[in-house]
Amino acid sequence: MNLRSTLLKAAFGVAVGTGVLWDCCPLTTDAARLDDVPLRGPGYAMTDLPLTDSEAERYANVHTRKRLLICRGHAVIMTMIDGSQDRHAVHDPTYCLRGDGWRIEHTGTLQVDHGEQVSHLRVSRDGVTREAVYWFTDGQKAFPSIMEYWWKCSARRMSFGWSGDEPVFVLMQPANDAPVHWRRILESVPAILVR
Repeated sequence: MNLRSTLLKAAFGVAVGTGVLWDCCPLTTDAARLDDVPLRGPGYAMTDLPLTDSEAERYANVHTRKRLLICRGHAVIMTMIDGSQDRHAVHDPTYCLRGDGWRIEHTGTLQVDHGEQVSHLRVSRDGVTREAVYWFTDGQKAFPSIMEYWWKCSARRMSFGWSGDEPVFVLMQPANDAPVHWRRILESVPAILVR
């Protein structure tokens, strides 16, 4: 056997062994952190909402919270997903939107006063335009990048949880057709940014 063949077999063995270890040693999660987001605070109130049938099916293996948030005259639906028990549950939201027939009109980031950033989307379908904001949070900071999310999740899995908590995905979308001042909402409810 030559060196290349031996190294390839060794790498394959390490990959298989690591995969078996990951399956045998499930990572713990603090699912309560979604429940700890306060339902009321200065200038806002939230109410738990039931998941739709398709959401309940899609998120059956993950801890999910869906809430109606009323803040400064705006009504938005906030969905929080902890994908630590199913890494496929959280992915780039533009993937699902395109799959549902929405056209991405605008993507960008919004800077929030306390230094956090969130992603801002504007989408359209059949003459209807909608906006949404989303971000990921590891409990220390909010960040808009799916790549950073994937990196943090991969580091957590490779370190068997020693690198920290799995980031949570948070999506906000209007509850009605009224325009939403996203920055005003996010600055009024800072506790949800870094849960």
